[in-house]
Amino acid sequence: MLEMALQVVLVVLLLAAIGWSALLHRRLATLRRGGDGIGQFVSDLMTATGRAETAIREMRAMAEGLGRHWQRQRGEAEALAGELRQLVTAAEDGVRALREATVLAPAAAETFRQHATRQSVAASPLEWPERTQDPVSPHERIRQAIRDLR
Repeated sequence: MLEMALQVVLVVLLLAAIGWSALLHRRLATLRRGGDGIGQFVSDLMTATGRAETAIREMRAMAEGLGRHWQRQRGEAEALAGELRQLVTAAEDGVRALREATVLAPAAAETFRQHATRQSVAASPLEWPERTQDPVSPHERIRQAIRDLR
């Protein structure tokens, strides 16, 4: 009887071991199937990383090209700004000269009148010659004066 009880205990333990092995087998199979998914994930991640590295290299190259282009445009803009400063200075000088000429013109005319009246007291009043219509416009004369100043 003791022998039989030991065999029954042994059969129960063997059945428990078989059940445990079957459960372990299922879990390992699930892990293997999931492992394929992990492998695919790692493969996709490596592909995406490669694409990102390529994109970063291309972006760096574009940034360097844009930097060179910006520097070239900045140099051109600075040259144009210098030229514009010179033109503005020349125009200001021309305006200053024209202002001086317009301020001095009435004073010169008055001096001329005074001189003429001293020369010939008995002479008739000073008659100014009529202004003739100048074919060149005042604007064109100003432009020409600015060109002459350069």
